[in-house]
Amino acid sequence: MKAMVLGAALVSMSSVVVAEEALLTEDLIRLAGEAKYISIDCGMPLDKEKFMDLTKLYAFKEGYSPDTEVNWEHIKLESHKYYMQMKEDLPGAQQGCDSLKEQFKEILPQLQKKPPLELEL
Repeated sequence: MKAMVLGAALVSMSSVVVAEEALLTEDLIRLAGEAKYISIDCGMPLDKEKFMDLTKLYAFKEGYSPDTEVNWEHIKLESHKYYMQMKEDLPGAQQGCDSLKEQFKEILPQLQKKPPLELEL
């Protein structure tokens, strides 16, 4: 009997993990597609490494476990589809840019690519 209860608990836990991975993946696909739109269509090149770091912070802030697996290749492919759908759905690039810039106004300065700082010491 204990084995059946333990087995049911393990199945339940793995279902939760799979559901959590699916939700996080969906969120990251949307965020990556929007970042791609901002970078390409809005003329604001974003730093890929900074984006990856901020997505980890986003996941943590949203309560996802640090152990949640992320398939970045899948996210890359699906976010491109999401980006193409955005291009199709948004009537004008400027309207889409204004909307996304407003939505992400707090983090865009941290994501933008900047020339390296050269100091003469």
